[in-house]
Order: sequence, then C-alpha cells, then structure tokens
Amino acid sequence: MPNGGYSGAQIFISFNPREKTDPTYQRFIENAPPNALVLKVNWRDNPWFPDSLKIEKDHLAQKDPDAYLHIWEGQPVSRSDVQVLRGKWCVDRFEPKKDSWDGPYYGMDFGFSQDPTHAVEVWRHANSLYIRREARGIAVDIDRYPDLLANLPEAEKHALRCDNSRPESVSYLRNHGYPKALSCRKWPGSVEDGVAWLRSHDSIVIHPDCPHLMDEARLWAHKVDRLTQDIRPEIVDAHNHGWDAVRYAVEPLIFGHAKPSSAPIVIPKRW
Repeated sequence: MPNGGYSGAQIFISFNPREKTDPTYQRFIENAPPNALVLKVNWRDNPWFPDSLKIEKDHLAQKDPDAYLHIWEGQPVSRSDVQVLRGKWCVDRFEPKKDSWDGPYYGMDFGFSQDPTHAVEVWRHANSLYIRREARGIAVDIDRYPDLLANLPEAEKHALRCDNSRPESVSYLRNHGYPKALSCRKWPGSVEDGVAWLRSHDSIVIHPDCPHLMDEARLWAHKVDRLTQDIRPEIVDAHNHGWDAVRYAVEPLIFGHAKPSSAPIVIPKRW
C-alpha cells in the first residue's frame, strides 16, 4: 500500500484544549486535515446532565465568563486583558420585561464568503445592555435570510438595522417579510464610538442562548505589539460580526450619544 499506510485506518483523538497555541489544537482544530471529522462534545451532549451541575455551570458563567467558556464550553484559555469588552460582559439567564425595558432592537451583519451572517435581539434597562437572542450562519445565501431570522421571532415587527454595504440584501429583506429593514448609518470613528458606548454600560448581559456572541466577547480583542506585548488601541478586525450586529441594532442610541469630532461626520445615504 502507498506510503506503508493501512486501508481504512482511523485515528481518534479526544482532548480538552488548554492554549490555542498548543500543537494538538493547532494540528487538529486550527489546521484540521481535509478528511478529518472535528466534533465538539460537551455538557449539551449529555442527556443525563444533572440539575446540580447546571446550577454550578450557570453560577460560573455569571461570576467568571472566561473560566466558564474554558471549563464548560471547551474554549482555549484566552488573554482577558486584551478583550474589547473586558470587565463588562457576563452570561446570565433573563427575560425582558417589555413594560419597563427599552427595546427590542434588532441588528444584522451580512456575511461574505465564509464570514458568518449574524443577527441579534438587544434590550436595554437601568444602564445595562441585554442580548437575548442571536441567529447565525456561515455562507448563508440571500434567499435564506428569512429562514435565519426566524430565530428572532418578532424581528419582522420592528426596525431591523443592517450593514449598509449590502443594499441588495436590505431590499430583499424588505420584500420578504421584514418591511422595516433598513441600512444603518456609519461615520468616521463609528466603531470606536460604538465600543465606547458599549463600555459605558454597567454590564452587558449575554443570555446562554447566544453562545456565538459569548465566544466573540471573549475573542474580540485589541491588537498586541509583536515585540513588547503591549496592548494597542487598535482593534483586530475579527470575531466581531455579532458585535457589529449589536452596534447596528442600537445605532440611533450610539449616534445620539457620540460626541462630534473636529472632522465633520459623513453619514451615508440610507438605502
């Protein structure tokens, strides 16, 4: 047999990740062979998961979300001091009180190629921000957007603010069940203004039903100087699709909150 191989041979590797740079993680997760089947197995796959462990899991998610994602969600250990939202976010169960909370606000970031399409439902109360639901998919074609948004059950009744770089997608949504879809505004420094607005809250609470946004909260990071390891003010353009959708959802609140800079703000025409 070629290269001394064995026909039909299989190799099974099971491990708990520690560091993202560990050789096993790099070899079989980050750079998995094309014929590899990669599966994440955790507490969700245990049909006999006891209530006692659920209480322990939820408590850790609220107290230390970084530790929760590593211990219960199998994520590698991250450097929390570079997180854009460090010290602000937590994971907890809640239900919005529609008679006293502001919202819901809906936002959607369109994916390109293998980038995810991400939509969110956001609420605000007592200077805290709450992300209740998310909808996410990879390589989602435009005709599948309504199916994806079905995970946000009342989005069709409210303004749905979307990335303004895809006017054809916004038009499609308007004509297929989401008549209040519109393009968000962007201006020079809108990302920085959005981050400052997010961090101005006492807390940002992510419901456990939003695991992808939890991952992004952990991974959305400032750049780190390659030589000194100093944290830079610039933000890495990665792991931010869900948070872009959050920024779009609350764009009127950010726009009203942001202080004008010395340069004029240029607002793209709404599509």
